[in-house]
Amino acid sequence: ECFNYYDFDHVGALPMNRLPSVIQSLEYYPTHLELKEISYQYKEQETVNFPEFLEIMANLVHKNVNSEILDAFQAYDENGTGIIHIRDLKRILQTTGQKLSIQDVNHAIELTGTGAGDTIRYRDFIRKLLQATKSDQDGPSKSIKKR
Repeated sequence: ECFNYYDFDHVGALPMNRLPSVIQSLEYYPTHLELKEISYQYKEQETVNFPEFLEIMANLVHKNVNSEILDAFQAYDENGTGIIHIRDLKRILQTTGQKLSIQDVNHAIELTGTGAGDTIRYRDFIRKLLQATKSDQDGPSKSIKKR
């Protein structure tokens, strides 16, 4: 709907200069650098079509989710070591964002192979979890729930 709303000429494409407004209307606020990267990626084009717009938005959402997850883990990493206790990891995953059940949390830890001790390197956990869910054609939420 948003794409069509900003497609004033009804040609199935948005002018590149209108793209920041469209993205912001969806309550995503990319940095100046992110907008420059998008502009560079589509520098040969004056417009983006709907599939291209979806790709841009998917990349922005992915970056945003990664940042939010990392921020949550860093809040528990008081010494800045990149390591948190497993109980803190479980608490984060059960109380923030899409709250996971303890079974889903344990499955996510098992899926990534990062929970062998009392602590976990959260950047490794995030990276491995995203790799595991990205390779699953069902998408992230379903792959975590699979058993």
